[in-house]
Amino acid sequence: MTLSFAAILAIVVEERVSASAGAILLLWPALAVGLFSLLLWRWSDDLRLYFWVQFFPGLAVVLLFLVCSPKYSGTHYWILAGVLYALAKVFEFTDGAIYSAGNLLSGHTLKHLSAAAACFAILRYFQTRRLLSWTSIRPAGAPAPKL
Repeated sequence: MTLSFAAILAIVVEERVSASAGAILLLWPALAVGLFSLLLWRWSDDLRLYFWVQFFPGLAVVLLFLVCSPKYSGTHYWILAGVLYALAKVFEFTDGAIYSAGNLLSGHTLKHLSAAAACFAILRYFQTRRLLSWTSIRPAGAPAPKL
């Protein structure tokens, strides 16, 4: 999950801020920190960095969506993915209660189904997104492209 969150943050930075900032400056360091958080958890049983690596990208993505304008259509797929992932976390924390309600499905099972649906929403974003008009993404004062 940490590697996925690092990649998602890099994608959103690339698409909302700068291609070079997301792909070059952020992706590899974020993946390294994510991997290190897993190793630290295994070595020391300390989950603080792992929690931060999961929490921070989500917060940063929400802030980027609020502050930076989109370059592509389909923002609603990102929002749907976020809602589905939040639902997965709810299922994770209510695992026992869900299972005890009917002994058919556990919260853990529903967590994985919801997280998979979030991944599908991101896939649909990439399958259907369209570049928004040049005038909506061009910096103020930049000349219009010559066609």
